[in-house]
Amino acid sequence: MIQFRFKIDLLVGIAVALFSACSATQSNQSGKTRHMRRIRKGYGNCSCQRPIYRRIIEDEYVLQLKARGVDAIASYSTLPDSSQDDQKAIAKMVEQLGADTVLVSRLVSKRSVRVYYPATIFLSAALLRNMA
Repeated sequence: MIQFRFKIDLLVGIAVALFSACSATQSNQSGKTRHMRRIRKGYGNCSCQRPIYRRIIEDEYVLQLKARGVDAIASYSTLPDSSQDDQKAIAKMVEQLGADTVLVSRLVSKRSVRVYYPATIFLSAALLRNMA
């Protein structure tokens, strides 16, 4: 009986310690800092070898930003493919357009994965009765 009482006291003590530790934790800030601001005009830039990948990714940038009420521009409409990696040309274009945010991405690698799903066999009860 003494061992049982000791185990209960130990569990209660651990529970009190855990609950008091969790209640003392408090967050005073949201996820934003004072330096963050709302995006007003975005400029999407993707550095890819193939122009079609660039267009697809930049169009998706524009669609996602416009869905959130942000004016967005894809870089393929303002910069030729030859200057997509030129930082000075991008900075000049961003300044001309008055964009306050630049989204930059680069396609690093691409791979194809073949997945095999084995067939699943379903047997009905009627079929099983006929087999028996």
